[in-house]
Amino acid sequence: MRSCLTILLLVFYGAAVFAIPQKVHLPVPFLCQAPEGNWAEPWQDACEEAAIIMAMGKGKLGKQEILDLVDYQLKHYGGHHDLTAKQVAKLLKDYYYYSSYTLLYSFNVETIKQALASGEAVIAPMAGRLLKNPYYTRPGPVYHYLVF
Repeated sequence: MRSCLTILLLVFYGAAVFAIPQKVHLPVPFLCQAPEGNWAEPWQDACEEAAIIMAMGKGKLGKQEILDLVDYQLKHYGGHHDLTAKQVAKLLKDYYYYSSYTLLYSFNVETIKQALASGEAVIAPMAGRLLKNPYYTRPGPVYHYLVF
């Protein structure tokens, strides 16, 4: 399990300012939010769950871990909905009992680089259509979570 996480929501936990290296490699196992290519629900809206799982270093758990997070939300939050950064942080704390994160609402590229250079994974919500990802089915998602 990760020692610190940034959720941009940015998980940036008390790191000192230092020189930022040109490259950083964090061992974050990739997990597609639709592991079998099925984009029906709950997969269509599972980017938050996939981002949390990857950032926690549990990407190899895959499909079942996404389903477990969705089931947890249905039982404890009354539904599986799009989540704000604050709600992602709550799910992270409630499900994984993980609280070594910082939720930032004001940040810039240097803040993200600093978190990554400190060895912290970053979970960030994005305006999905502005990403112009060629792999999105047009017009693309209104929002999407990324893990750095």
